[in-house]
Amino acid sequence: MFKKILASFGKGSATVDLRLYTNSYQVGENVQGDVVIFGGEVDQKIRSIDVGLFMEIRNEHGMAKHHIATVPASGPFIIHAHEEKYIPFHYQLPFTLPVSCPTVSFYFDTYLDIEGGADKKDVDYVEIRPIPPIMNVFAALERLGFRQTSTSGKLDRFGQEFSFFPMSHFAQDIHEIEMRLALEEQGIRVWMEVEVRQGYHEVEVKREFFLTQEVLNDMSALVNVLERYIVEAIQQPGFYHQPHSYHTYSYEPYDYDEHPFRHHGNSAAGMIGGFVAGALGGMLLDEVMEDLIHEDHDHDHEYDHDGFGFDDFFGDDE
Repeated sequence: MFKKILASFGKGSATVDLRLYTNSYQVGENVQGDVVIFGGEVDQKIRSIDVGLFMEIRNEHGMAKHHIATVPASGPFIIHAHEEKYIPFHYQLPFTLPVSCPTVSFYFDTYLDIEGGADKKDVDYVEIRPIPPIMNVFAALERLGFRQTSTSGKLDRFGQEFSFFPMSHFAQDIHEIEMRLALEEQGIRVWMEVEVRQGYHEVEVKREFFLTQEVLNDMSALVNVLERYIVEAIQQPGFYHQPHSYHTYSYEPYDYDEHPFRHHGNSAAGMIGGFVAGALGGMLLDEVMEDLIHEDHDHDHEYDHDGFGFDDFFGDDE
């Protein structure tokens, strides 16, 4: 009896541990592992086990947290004293999630709901990486002497933006390059903004172009193409000032592993971090913003959302 009383307060109670096969995944990849429950000093009834995926976003104002999805791992069962129980876990990551960077991180929060006892949690951080073609674009820029800035990967209302600064011969001509990328038919669409130095001033040059699968798979060709677009921006900044088209792009479901670069018409089928595309569990951007504006509040499984909004986080960028 005394052990049951202690277990009800969490002392000698059952515990939970999410054991993933790896802690690093590509967007769209299947996360796999086991939820392990360790019995305590007494038999206990488990009501449910849920695994939540959360995203944390940081900037100079603080941190915003958003609950992306909940994966039910188990319904009710009895965990006996000192028993170890393994439950297989898997979850398909949304293809248009942002990728991990200094300002964006992800973790799984495993929640063990114990009847008549203190509930238990387990937190596991994971890295979410871009698919190989996107990584090739980053590698090509690195060959051209560019490095990602400390704020690269920041999020705004249109998705995720990557920023690069020149380390070599472009340093006198360029202050910074900003990019958004999307999987499209037969390759990747790129929206690039080059901040070109002109004396004491900087001019924003907007380029929108398409990289075919063949170019993405040929590093020398990819470097040459990107270099040409960058040089054109420097030499003819007045030619490129049209607004980017990603404002009006729409989302279609995409499975890169099964259909690399399949045809999607005129849509950003896999815009990296595409909030407009409904990347966060199919939620609309306005719902995401509203969710983060409210103060912390309790839910059935205590999945909370920090009370600082996307409007405050992203500022007034359009």
